[in-house]
Amino acid sequence: MKSVTPPQPPLHSSGRRRWMQALAITPLLPLAGCDGDVTVNAATPSPPALPAARAAVRELLQSVSHRHDLAFVLAVAGPGGEWVEASGLADRARGEALSAGHFVQGYSITKLLTASAVLRLVDQGRVALDAPIALYLAPALLDGRPGGGATPVRALLDHSAAIPNFSDTEAYDAWLLGSDAELPLQAQVQLVQGAPLLGPQGQSAYYSNTHYALLALLIEAVTGDLHERFVRAEVLLPLGLSECRYGRERSGEAYPQARYYSTNSLISKDGKPVDASALTHKIMRNELGSGGLEAPAPAFVRLLQGVLRPGLLSAESRIAMQRWQPLQAGMASIPEFYGLGLMRLDHDLGQRAVGHPGSGVAWSYLAHLPDSQQTFFLATTTGDAPADGPLYDNFQAVRAGVVRLLAG
Repeated sequence: MKSVTPPQPPLHSSGRRRWMQALAITPLLPLAGCDGDVTVNAATPSPPALPAARAAVRELLQSVSHRHDLAFVLAVAGPGGEWVEASGLADRARGEALSAGHFVQGYSITKLLTASAVLRLVDQGRVALDAPIALYLAPALLDGRPGGGATPVRALLDHSAAIPNFSDTEAYDAWLLGSDAELPLQAQVQLVQGAPLLGPQGQSAYYSNTHYALLALLIEAVTGDLHERFVRAEVLLPLGLSECRYGRERSGEAYPQARYYSTNSLISKDGKPVDASALTHKIMRNELGSGGLEAPAPAFVRLLQGVLRPGLLSAESRIAMQRWQPLQAGMASIPEFYGLGLMRLDHDLGQRAVGHPGSGVAWSYLAHLPDSQQTFFLATTTGDAPADGPLYDNFQAVRAGVVRLLAG
């Protein structure tokens, strides 16, 4: 953003890159036999003493919230049942407390939703994972796009297509902070027209929102309808997640949305939290496919559990989701791996784990821990955007504390 003086980290794009880089905080642990066998089991090990663990988690959230003026919501499901803890304010101006019923942002966790929808099409025989995307997408959309139409569908899903990230462009930054116009999926893809690939296709994952914008367009081309209608009918409703909000067709009825705040210097002049809800909602409305899912915290947990359990997807698709590509794009020293809409998080959490993180104005985190059969979603509503900022450090510390307490 050339108009900003002095230069500051972009709120959403390179801030996401720094956030991704900051994930590497523990050595990579082997995820033995991980090609499809990380599941949510019916028979599970004995849980730790749940009342004690929940009380300790509640104390942790409240302590960090009070010390740093932050808000957190945590949803957990496992052998001991389902529960939610929240602390801090959903609306600072009104003094409204954050609760289990407030809708919060999933950000890039939405990629799990989009990938599941594509795999539903695969299971229905309407899309082939290794078919070129030119078989489904119009030539006008692919003209001048890095990689052309020969890119396999699978390479979009696991980010090995190596197409540049539209949200890392200066044009995107200018739109985000300076335009009232919408940014349709086609326009997102056009932001990287003519740019070179980030690397050879099919060898490593290069995390890019462009891949998932193209997947949303692919769903629309195959179904002849808005992709969010297919997502709702084929993923959300079968999993009992009718309460989730996603896409351009949103109900006009009021629902309890948590407000979002930022201390980023592009928004806050004195480093104090400023209401950035309008910016959050702008991202949510436009970055479909790669983001945009909004729901109460327990719904995110049920989404991941529903994808990993038999039922929604075929066994073949669930196995395909957990065939991993090493993530690159400036993060070669970071042991991260990406499947089809899923990430390996064992390096991050210090134990076997799969799920997906999310970042925007603030952060969210969704993970399943197969050894203990615990699934959790953690979100905060105040951020500073760069992953090396103090608010992210607090979020990271809370996440680490939650995992430790859940492990007993």
